[in-house]
Amino acid sequence: MPISYRVLEDANVLVTELSDPVDPRSLLEHLERVKQEPRLAPGYRSLFDVSRVFDCNLTTEAIRAAARIAARADERLGAVRVAVLAPHDLAFGLGRMYAALTESLQREVRVFRTASEAHGWLDLDPAELDAA
Repeated sequence: MPISYRVLEDANVLVTELSDPVDPRSLLEHLERVKQEPRLAPGYRSLFDVSRVFDCNLTTEAIRAAARIAARADERLGAVRVAVLAPHDLAFGLGRMYAALTESLQREVRVFRTASEAHGWLDLDPAELDAA
């Protein structure tokens, strides 16, 4: 499956992992599903890992649509901190575009090339992620 996610309820963390092939429809369906995720509480932290995506089929319109979904999710979940783990250039650029499009929302999005930077910014213990 190109998109999977898990919720670490005790830490109020959402971990999303993408792998090839990811298409715009599956990404947007995933975001709509997460928007309604009952295990997430306001103020959750999110690690959005695209480090295993090498053949990115996402368009700039899909990123804009993702930002619109984020705006609706923020109505329910409030301020969210999102770390996008994107070591590859195209995914990094799309992540930066998403960050720019969501600047006016309640979420704070940063894009990182390394897991240690993303984990540090979210104040996540890698052992906690591995255990879940």
